[in-house]
Amino acid sequence: MVHLEHVTCSMGGVQALSDVTLHVERGDFVFLTGPSGAGKTTLLRVLYGDLRPKRGTAVVAGIDLMRLRPGHLPELRRKVAVVFQDFKVLGERTVFENIALALEVRGVPRASIDRRVRAVIRALNLEERSYTACAALSGGEQQRVAIARSMVVNPELILADEPTGNLDADLARHLIELFKQFNTYGTTIIMATHNREVLSWAPEARRVHLVHGRVSLPAADIVDEGAPRASDHAGDEPTEWTDRSGRTSRSDRADRTSRTNGTDEAGGERADAPGRSNRTSRFGWFGGGKGRR
Repeated sequence: MVHLEHVTCSMGGVQALSDVTLHVERGDFVFLTGPSGAGKTTLLRVLYGDLRPKRGTAVVAGIDLMRLRPGHLPELRRKVAVVFQDFKVLGERTVFENIALALEVRGVPRASIDRRVRAVIRALNLEERSYTACAALSGGEQQRVAIARSMVVNPELILADEPTGNLDADLARHLIELFKQFNTYGTTIIMATHNREVLSWAPEARRVHLVHGRVSLPAADIVDEGAPRASDHAGDEPTEWTDRSGRTSRSDRADRTSRTNGTDEAGGERADAPGRSNRTSRFGWFGGGKGRR
């Protein structure tokens, strides 16, 4: 799903990513960790085509980012959904309209749009706000709208930049459970966070640690000094980490492959695997048929 080799990226004359090598297989759940300024947001921007690397190899969802022309960005965005740190919701439009817009631009039929939007609104506890303008919502509610907008399109890959930052603990944990369920049905998740408590809620996820724009072996303390800690969950944290190349062990990859029910160990489609459009979930917006593009 994501294959980066020796990627270097600069912003404003400053090298933000340096010699980053990272491989994420289809169906992985990956946390990007590291202190503020480590390069987490920059790496996500590279992955959704907002920043072009200065050098290296970068392929996401089968698309070569080094050769991607601006006119072909929609092809990438149909496969990759993003939860931005600053939400990017349209304030004058309602919650329903903001979420539906992501499907409308993909040409999804109206009947399917209504069903899928209502399902994701229900899953994120936004039913009472469905027809409220987003400008009137709290920061946490706007964040949930942004998350709903990314989920409703049933993407192959979700990139989330600190998605729990404005949520209380109960909503944050509920959100992580939703991401985990999406991952169970085959969606690849890459989530940036510096919150140890969030990490404890998905102990099975991989962790890729960034320091000064480089993939690094994890230090004993991988969060900001002021970030929340979940000592009650400390025993649940995994002991296996990525190596310096960002790869995981063969056995670990094979285990995740079996959960995706549709990819071989190398991340390609299995000959006997059902199509993505045939997936179903309790939320009811998978399996869009003609509406899935």
